Amino acid sequence: MKKLLIIATILAIMPVNLNAASTSGEIFFHMDVTDTGIGWNLNRGRINMKGNVGDDTSFRLTFDGKFSDRSLMDPYVKYAYVSTKTNIGRLTFGQLRKPWNALEEKFNGRRWIYKTAPDSEKWMASQDTGIMLGTDWVLNKGMKIYMTSGEDGSSPEGEDGVVGLFMQHEISDAITFSLLSESGSHGASDDNTSLVLGHLAYSAGSFTFGYGFADGEIDNTDAGTTTTTTREGNWFDFAVAMTDGVNLFVRNKDTTDSNETKNMIMGIQTKINDTVHAALAFETDDTDGTETDTLSLCFALKF
Repeated sequence: MKKLLIIATILAIMPVNLNAASTSGEIFFHMDVTDTGIGWNLNRGRINMKGNVGDDTSFRLTFDGKFSDRSLMDPYVKYAYVSTKTNIGRLTFGQLRKPWNALEEKFNGRRWIYKTAPDSEKWMASQDTGIMLGTDWVLNKGMKIYMTSGEDGSSPEGEDGVVGLFMQHEISDAITFSLLSESGSHGASDDNTSLVLGHLAYSAGSFTFGYGFADGEIDNTDAGTTTTTTREGNWFDFAVAMTDGVNLFVRNKDTTDSNETKNMIMGIQTKINDTVHAALAFETDDTDGTETDTLSLCFALKF
């Protein structure tokens, strides 16, 4: 109920300057070829509405649909937040976009081909209901502090949620280091959770390289007994621009948490025009000793 009231408040504020709002969207398609056959998957559909309410305040409303059970799209409100400038920094409240996935998605630009490692491993939610303060007090690319309720669109109400600290530092024109620390509760049982994520990004000319790591755990205490689930691993991704709009890429992920996963995906991507992006990708995955190879033809429609 709290989450619905917050989203309703955001929606009530938005129409103040709705005529000035911009609308965009994206749809992701995959044709996957595996040992079991060929299948077309509509992986995701998203519509974004952004606009300004006065000179210092903006809003975002995003409707999302993810392909849930091979028979239908599961639509929901992904983002519904207002962001406003204050004397101490930019304040964002509502169902907001947490900073980590936005960082990696902006860096590699291949969300339509594969998910980021923290997202694919479900180490953290990419959105949550709460409040976030962004400031340039400490490091030259800023710092963000947020508190969220744990109501990320799938978790039940009544959780304590998490407190997060995100920092990003521009070491040089080509190198950026980012760090996130998050702690709080997890799941319906309010288990104690902690997570640290780090990412080193290098981008110069036609070459980009990113290295990330995760270290954390979930402590589930039941009847006096504590069971610890680790959340740890590392990954890297790099890309080389061959010609204008054509890139070769590789992403490798190695996790050692409850599901030991070694995953590598490589391929070539191209921008056909401003609307259509395409990629041919080969993925090999070994999770707990089960190996799967997939060849995919990927499309993104952006409008």
